[in-house]
Amino acid sequence: MKIWKLQINIFWTLCLLLFVFFSPAESAATNTTTKTPSKSSASTLECAKQDFAFVSQCCKSAPGNFFNLSSATACRNMGADGATKGIFREYKINRVQSTDKSVTLGNKGDPWKLSSNAFCYAECVFNNLSLIVDGAISYTKVSEQISSRVSNADWKTILTGTALTECETSVNSMIAADPLKSIKMARNSFKTCLSAPGLLVQCLLNKIYTSCPEADTITTSFCIKKREFFTTCNPF
Repeated sequence: MKIWKLQINIFWTLCLLLFVFFSPAESAATNTTTKTPSKSSASTLECAKQDFAFVSQCCKSAPGNFFNLSSATACRNMGADGATKGIFREYKINRVQSTDKSVTLGNKGDPWKLSSNAFCYAECVFNNLSLIVDGAISYTKVSEQISSRVSNADWKTILTGTALTECETSVNSMIAADPLKSIKMARNSFKTCLSAPGLLVQCLLNKIYTSCPEADTITTSFCIKKREFFTTCNPF
C-alpha cells in the first residue's frame, strides 16, 4: 500500500515538473506570435482631393497658354468665371476621377471642380479657332495653333509631337465610352457639348507636367511629392 502511494506521489511530481518545464516555452511562443505586427494595407491616395492646379510651377520652362483665347471673342461671356476659363490654365481633371484613374464627367460641379460649363467653354474656343472640323477635333490645326503660340523650340517639338499624338489616342479612347461623348451644360439642360476639346487641353497640360526637361525640373519637397501623386492619379 505504501509502495502504491509512493508511486502515485512520484507520478504527480513528474507531471508537475513537466508542466513547469514546458510552460515557459509555450508562453514565450505565444508572446512571440502576439508581438508579430500584422501587415497593414497600403494607404489609398484620393485623387479627387489632390490639388494639381499649380504643378506647372515645378517646371521652370513650362509654356503658358498655347491657345489664343483672346481671339475667341464669342466665348468671353462663357469664360467670365475663373473656374470655367481655368480649364486652359490649370490641371483639374483629377477632381472628377477616382483612384482607379477613371474619369467621370457630369453636369454638376463647383468652383474647385471641372464643371460642364468649363467643357462647353473649351468647345466654344475650339470652334472659334476653327480647330473643330465636321464635329471632330482637327489635330493638324491644333498642332498649327500650338506652333504659332509656343516660342520655345524644345516645348514646341514636345507638344506638337509625342504629346499631341499620345493625347489624341487617350482622348479618343476616353470619349468612346459613355458618358464622355457629350455633357450637358449646367445652366442649360438642353445644351450639350463635346467633351473632347476640354479633355485634350487637360491632357496637354498633363504632358507639360510629365515632360519637363531634367535641367528645368524643380526638386523641392513640394514638387517631388506632387509629381509622385500626379503619377499615381494620371488618367492619360
